[in-house]
Amino acid sequence: MSEPRIGDLEHRLIIEEPSDLQDSASGEIVKAPWLPVATVWASIKPSRGREALISGQVLAELDTEIVVKWSPLTDRLSAKNRFRHKSDVYNIVSVVPTKLDRSYVVFACKSGANDG
Repeated sequence: MSEPRIGDLEHRLIIEEPSDLQDSASGEIVKAPWLPVATVWASIKPSRGREALISGQVLAELDTEIVVKWSPLTDRLSAKNRFRHKSDVYNIVSVVPTKLDRSYVVFACKSGANDG
């Protein structure tokens, strides 16, 4: 992968993290809304798509590569986080190893079959 140019980072993405809470009465974990953590500029590169039959529904999934500038925040992101771009949600699958000099971080993501 060649180093992206600053102009390639043309999409404004919101980084989100889960906000699951523990119910005070039952002690069970309750799914709560995702919380915005930060907003970053990124490139979004779809790579391949597929359809899957899940719970009787056909859901389309798209593998996507997302590239953002390195920062202490983006360096700490993991599969528990996700990106949102307008109405599209990108679940982080992994951080892609690169030969870049900590200028950029590359994420392998999936979109389409998302929870929330």
